[in-house]
Amino acid sequence: MKFSVSRETLLRPLSMMSGVVGRRHTLPILSHIRIDATEEGLILTGLDLEVELIWRVALRHLDTPGSITVPAKKLSDICRSLADEAVIEFTLEDQRAVVRSGRSRFVLATLPSSEFPSVQLSPERYRITLHESELLNLIRRNSFAMAKQDVRYYLNGMLFELQTGCLRAVATDGHRLSLDEIKLAESVEYEKSSMIVPAKAVSEVAKVLVDPGVEMEMELQWIQPPSQELLNASTQDSKMLEVRPLVGGGYEIIKNPSVYTQALESGKSHVTVRISDFHVDLIFGEQHFQVNGQNMTFVSKQIEGRYPDYERVIPRGGNKHIICDRIELRQMLSRIGILANEKFLGIRLLLTDNTLTLVANNPEQEEAEESMSINYQGETLEMGFNVGYLIDVMDNIGDQVKHVQISLSDPGSSALISAAEGGSALYVVMPMRL
Repeated sequence: MKFSVSRETLLRPLSMMSGVVGRRHTLPILSHIRIDATEEGLILTGLDLEVELIWRVALRHLDTPGSITVPAKKLSDICRSLADEAVIEFTLEDQRAVVRSGRSRFVLATLPSSEFPSVQLSPERYRITLHESELLNLIRRNSFAMAKQDVRYYLNGMLFELQTGCLRAVATDGHRLSLDEIKLAESVEYEKSSMIVPAKAVSEVAKVLVDPGVEMEMELQWIQPPSQELLNASTQDSKMLEVRPLVGGGYEIIKNPSVYTQALESGKSHVTVRISDFHVDLIFGEQHFQVNGQNMTFVSKQIEGRYPDYERVIPRGGNKHIICDRIELRQMLSRIGILANEKFLGIRLLLTDNTLTLVANNPEQEEAEESMSINYQGETLEMGFNVGYLIDVMDNIGDQVKHVQISLSDPGSSALISAAEGGSALYVVMPMRL
């Protein structure tokens, strides 16, 4: 087994693998990643028996195909320590992996790839295609509400629910609930189907997904050369090459093609690009969850169990509606929370005409109070809430949201929070008795 690959090509996939690969496991091979050098490129695989990530990258040169596993963290640390634009030569000698770059040489222990396990795929129920940013934002707006190590194991994850024209995500820890959905462009009819994805899988797949507009290093060989028509029609307005993914693989230049030709003429192997929105396939399996991206495959087992009937806990009948500035409220919550009880984080919310007042006390007899102007006409109301839960909603409802609407009924009922400008995201926060 012998091949060469650029440092920048390995950096991101190895970084993504670090969250997936088990660090303290009874099976030593689970701290390794599998490396397969093929004519089509390099395939990297990491897993922990529950979650599996497969990443495909391009090779600079392949001398001898082969397959082996090496310690994930050590290989990642080696790549990070090397100089920019370094070329890494990888060879297998006497069942030891030898990594060379410049004057550096590293010898790593290996384990045979035949012993490397995999997450078993179950029969596929549904496959939907959506923008990568849509799936990423759906996860971001909900993941904070997932339970952590709850005895009700089905809460330690996120519910994905598919029905005709809509993909919905729900998360709850029993004290708060988040819900959001995206409209599907496909006109296919789906029988209502759902799956519970473990919290670790939700967290790791979010790291793998890319925001539109993100800038990253990319090998020139992944980019389709620009046509002469594009070169003639384009005027360079920046030093950034803009590309978009192609359905069959690779990337197409959409802006500033001269950056590509200049990099090619100067002998560079990489160029910095700005990527337009990807498409990914989200697969509902009988017992597994899968995301197929441009050059990666992410697989996770599902959590078995029945998710609570979340529709029953959404208080849609609130008759007291507050509209206020999201950023101003977020900042006020943060200040008031300084003197809240460190264990329970409870604060009091006092509502009068056009005024919202927050009050915090703690066992040391300290107190914080602050008011802000809001849009509200109605009865006076006093309620208690966990300040951390309210801050989480303000942080995750979306940066584009300027104003939030908080709907209330009485001191014993939950609050329903949404974007005042409209939107699909809903947040439910249970009250506290103070």
